[in-house]
Amino acid sequence: MSDKKPELSAAMKSKVEPKVFKKNPIIGTKFTIAISSAKGGVGKSTFATNLALALNQIGCKVGLLDADIYGPSIPKMFDINEKPKSDGQKLEPIVKYGIQCMSIGFPSSPYFPTLGSIGISPKNSF
Repeated sequence: MSDKKPELSAAMKSKVEPKVFKKNPIIGTKFTIAISSAKGGVGKSTFATNLALALNQIGCKVGLLDADIYGPSIPKMFDINEKPKSDGQKLEPIVKYGIQCMSIGFPSSPYFPTLGSIGISPKNSF
């Protein structure tokens, strides 16, 4: 018997090596916290709202992005019924309770169309 161990091919080595995550920050931010789950109705928006309010209360500058296409609830939780303002290039977040908010659930505008306005319905498209 040989004491020599079998070698892995280069292709196999690349598959079993641990992944190295590159830090790719959002310009102008120091930290990014993502709240996610593979299940609906578990309180992600409630948790994100409470975390944003708590961080704001201790003096952090906070922004909250609600990108939930199935049920954006940040506009309802923050009682926002207005459209974000735009200069034609950028959308200005709506500030409520000291938190900059942006949501796919804001009332539609030419610069921020909803899925329904472009002919997509989450119930029958995915």
